[in-house]
Amino acid sequence: GDSVFFRAADDSALYVSLFVASSVVWGEGEGEGACEVTQATAFPLASDEDGSTTSLRVACDAGTAAASGWSLRIRVPAWATAGPNVILVDGKPVPGTLTPGFATVPAPGGGAWGTAAAPTTVTVSFPMSLRFEQLDDNRTEWAGVGAIMYGPLLLAGLTDDDLLPGLNASAARGEL
Repeated sequence: GDSVFFRAADDSALYVSLFVASSVVWGEGEGEGACEVTQATAFPLASDEDGSTTSLRVACDAGTAAASGWSLRIRVPAWATAGPNVILVDGKPVPGTLTPGFATVPAPGGGAWGTAAAPTTVTVSFPMSLRFEQLDDNRTEWAGVGAIMYGPLLLAGLTDDDLLPGLNASAARGEL
């Protein structure tokens, strides 16, 4: 997937920037074996009381250099403020506070990722909440105009102009 995974220039980390069903092979063709990272999710549509969840399965060729020496860096979105944000590695929480940016997830145990027979599972949960995002526009006619969001989702509703006195979207687009 385009823009889902990125590799650090020094091969010390694999960045996960989007939450979408996808996979990537790490270390392929480098003579060191390979790791496959597979992301399974219905994010942001599937949620439960813990919030929206995505799961990463890390399976490396056993005993190869690719199985160790690197970390996952998982994006913690700016909207993920409802907390608690949780990242679990094989069911155990990653220590530390998960704030917007990238969270570092080191290989578990002795520093080696799982194998095809016993993969490492990384579960990521970011509870979603409602919020109002102010329109980033300094013009006074747009003061107080914004969007209602639920996590990363823009909520929309059908309305007509008489419910929004003084706001003429057609005029703002130059359509009179």
